[in-house]
Parts: sequence; C-alpha cells; structure tokens
Amino acid sequence: MYKHFASVWGDLCRVNYVVPETKRAKTMETLKFKTNIKCGGCIATVTPFLNEAVGEGHWQVDVQTPDKVLTAEASNASVVKQAIEKAGYKAEPLN
Repeated sequence: MYKHFASVWGDLCRVNYVVPETKRAKTMETLKFKTNIKCGGCIATVTPFLNEAVGEGHWQVDVQTPDKVLTAEASNASVVKQAIEKAGYKAEPLN
C-alpha cells in the first residue's frame, strides 16, 4: 500500500499545473488620487473601505498637500475610487 501511494504521489508531484489567467495575481501599481479627505476624522471614515479594497498598509493619505493625495498600491484604479466614493468622499486619479 505505501509503495503504491509513493508512486502515485510521485506522479502527482511531476504534473505541471498552469494557473488559469483569471486566477493569477494581478500586478500591483502605485496609484495616486486627488481627494477631499481633509483630516484624521475623514481618514478614520475611509479606513475600513480602503482596507477592504486594497488591504491594510497598502494606502496612505497626505492631508498636508493641497490636493490631499491618496497613494494606494492596487491593481485597478476603479477599485480604489469606488471605495472612496462608497465612504462618501471624492477621488480623481492623478496618474
């Protein structure tokens, strides 16, 4: 029994499995947005939405700049924009 299992396992390990295109990880980009997020309270409001959309630690807002720039690591700008709008704010891509 063990000999047969080892033979089958060895065969399984040699199989080349190709991950379908839809299952492959998408390339992450650094995206920048002009927003109307102005203060710590605004950041607290958007935090759960952005954490869900792009992941905790993958975004930040610079409220010191006139454009209140949101920088996010994401594969798709529309995902970030939708998260901001869902939180009740505006975001326009800068790049």
